[in-house]
Amino acid sequence: MAPVLCNSLKDRASLLGLGWTITSVFSLLALVTATIMSAMSYSYYVQMASFDREGDVNNDKEGEHNNNDANEMYKSLASAGSFSVIFVGLYTMLLAGTLSCFGGFCVVGFVAPNGKYIKPFWTGTGSSNVSSKNLGIFLGALVLFSNLCLVIAVVLGEFQVGNYFGDRENEENSEYFAIERTATLIGTMSMFLSVVYALYSILLFTLKEVLLESEKEQEFAGLGYMAPLGALA
Repeated sequence: MAPVLCNSLKDRASLLGLGWTITSVFSLLALVTATIMSAMSYSYYVQMASFDREGDVNNDKEGEHNNNDANEMYKSLASAGSFSVIFVGLYTMLLAGTLSCFGGFCVVGFVAPNGKYIKPFWTGTGSSNVSSKNLGIFLGALVLFSNLCLVIAVVLGEFQVGNYFGDRENEENSEYFAIERTATLIGTMSMFLSVVYALYSILLFTLKEVLLESEKEQEFAGLGYMAPLGALA
């Protein structure tokens, strides 16, 4: 891991590429984790709804009635849905993917698993330096997306389905709806993404000049000021 990082951090441009690669990987992991855990939560309720519960040893009518009530409850917990929550999750995934592609291909580039820095392909200038238009769009999108994720995290953190089983607070064995667990997962994921994208936007704003300079200008800046030959005479 250390040699890969050493090969990646040759200059400030490669640092931005490495930071964006890490940000994109973290975003992908967060989205995949939230999706898998939501699917597992829904599967749990479906299994509980089809589970054959025994009332007592004699399997009397009262036990059968309790079994049916429990099955119906879990079916309701699994079937209750919210289009807005699903839309927010899918829209967040779409925006994160779009930002990842635009940033990697048009602004800061990526770092390959072998540590090689891959420069952006479409910089908007026809050269290695990035156009101010691309940089401005990308930096603004990062700030907006970070704030959007923060708002989503706050809103979904209070999401709750109206409980038609009675007052939930007075029920000791109450269960959360599957969609409520999904909303909680999306909210947690959004808070994580908000922090990650905010940190990268600060890094990008700090080092933005390196993307606007050509390679020759960067080499000249690294050598420092050299007086003209005539001035030494």
